[in-house]
Amino acid sequence: MNNPIQYIRDTFNAAQSLRQDVQSRQREKQPELISPVPREEKKMPRMVKAVEAKDNRIEKVVSFFKHYNSPLGSYAKQFVEYADKHNIDYRIAPVITILETSGGKNMKTGIKYNVGNVGIRSGWDYPSYDEAIRGLVSIIGGRTAPEFNEAQIRNASYYEPYRQTRTKENPVGDLEALAKIYEPENTDYPWNLKYNVEQFENF
Repeated sequence: MNNPIQYIRDTFNAAQSLRQDVQSRQREKQPELISPVPREEKKMPRMVKAVEAKDNRIEKVVSFFKHYNSPLGSYAKQFVEYADKHNIDYRIAPVITILETSGGKNMKTGIKYNVGNVGIRSGWDYPSYDEAIRGLVSIIGGRTAPEFNEAQIRNASYYEPYRQTRTKENPVGDLEALAKIYEPENTDYPWNLKYNVEQFENF
C-alpha cells in the first residue's frame, strides 16, 4: 500500500457510490407516489324549463260548439280573447250561450245576435255576434265597455258577488253563485253550467 491516505479516500468513495446505487435501486422498486388530482365534478345539466303547452283553447271552443252543431265556432277566437281581457275563465261564456240559445240557434223572435240572452227581458240587442260575445263576457267579468249604457253597467254590477268568489287557487270561481245570478228562477241552471264547464274539454 503505497499511499494509505489515498486508499482510504478510494474506499470511502466506493462505499458512497455503492450506497447511492442501492438507494437508487430501492426507489425504482417502490411505486411512485402521485398526489391525487382532484376529480372535476361533473356539472349537472341545467333543467330546461318545460316548454309551455300550446294554447289550444281556441280549438277546444271550436270542438265544443261543433259538438252542439252551433255556428258560434267561427267566433272561438273572440271568446278566448275577450275572456282573457275581462279576466274570466274562457269556458264560461261558450257554455252560457249553449244553455241560453243553443249556441245562437234558438234566438228569441226579434232579437238579433244576443246569443247569451243578456238583458233579454229589456230587449237588449247587439249589432253583431262579436259585440254580443264581448257584451256577455265583459258584464260577467265586470269590466264594462266604454259604450255601455246605464242599464248595462248596472247589470254588470249584479255579478260582483260571483266575482268575489274567484281566487288565485280557484280562478273559475263559484259557478253555482254565477248561475243563481244569471238565471235565478232556473233551478237546473247551476248543475248544467257547472257540468258543461267541467266537461268542456271532453266535448
